[in-house]
Amino acid sequence: MTLLTASVVEADFKIVPLHMPLPDYPRVLRHQARDGVVRAGFTIHNDGSVRDVQIVVGTHPAFNSEVRARIESWRFTPWPLSDVNVESVSFDMPFAFQSRLRRPAMTSSSSRQKLSCGEFLKKLQSIQQSDSRPSLGEWAMYFPKTVEANYKFFQGGISYNERQRVMATDEAKLPALVESCQKSPASDYVDFLKS
Repeated sequence: MTLLTASVVEADFKIVPLHMPLPDYPRVLRHQARDGVVRAGFTIHNDGSVRDVQIVVGTHPAFNSEVRARIESWRFTPWPLSDVNVESVSFDMPFAFQSRLRRPAMTSSSSRQKLSCGEFLKKLQSIQQSDSRPSLGEWAMYFPKTVEANYKFFQGGISYNERQRVMATDEAKLPALVESCQKSPASDYVDFLKS
C-alpha cells in the first residue's frame, strides 16, 4: 500500500466524510466481554467511494467482519481529478474494541501503549519488505505525529499536502530511530522521535 509518492506532492484536497458510521461491538461477543483490535487498510477514490478493504491485523473474526462491513459502507465528498490531485488515497487505520464501551475507537497517538526499542525493532523487522525497508503504510502506525495527521486528514481537518509533509518528516527519522534503538533496546522508542 503506497501512501507517499513524489508525483502527488502538489495535490491539495481534504477528505470530507459524508457517511462514516463506526463499527458496533459485535453482538456475538457481548456475552464474552472481550476486548480486541483491528487494523484495516482501505482506499478512498476521488468519486467518494471506498474500495480495497483489507483486514491487516485482527484479534477475532467477529471484530474483523464488523470493521470490514462498516468501512465498505463509508462515503466521502468527491474531489476533482487533475494533473495534481490523486485518483485515490490509501489508509491504514486501527480500531480498538473495548467490551465496556461496546463501540470501537479509531486509535490515535494518545492511546499508544509503551513499546521498548527492542520490541519496536522486532515489529519493524517483521514487516520489512524485500527491499529491506518497511513501507510507509506498514510503519506509519508507530509514529504518533503520522497517526495524528492521518486521523486529522481523514476527518477533513488538514489537507493532503499537510499530511504528506508530516509523513515525509517521520519517514526521514526512521534510519536514525533504528540506529538509536539498536544502541538502547530497553528505552521507549518514542523518546528518540522527540529529537
